[in-house]
Amino acid sequence: MARERLLVMNGTRVLQSEGAGGAWQNAKVTPETAGQNLKPGFYNLFAAQRPDTNGNYQGQVVHADKDKVIQQAGKQLVSHDAGTFEGKAVVGKSYTVAYTKGSASVSEGVSQTQARSRGL
Repeated sequence: MARERLLVMNGTRVLQSEGAGGAWQNAKVTPETAGQNLKPGFYNLFAAQRPDTNGNYQGQVVHADKDKVIQQAGKQLVSHDAGTFEGKAVVGKSYTVAYTKGSASVSEGVSQTQARSRGL
């Protein structure tokens, strides 16, 4: 599987794949729609970690496709299976994903009083 990263800048989201010789190539360019409010910069999707089977993750979805949903939880990226979310996960929306013994529950939004994603 090719390494992927997301570049957010100037009102666009650019999905890039690493090609031959390590050069990054644009795979998909989409406009940043209202409400996404993703912080400009690079998101190294290839570095996203699999979730802990007993972890809690809170944060904004930065990328979603048919197989995976990448969420920024604190300073880390977490790769959830797309089937974890009922319907389609919305890029830019905040979710709380709680795993208990491997089973996940998803709720929209992040409460201001809730703790950060998970203790380290």
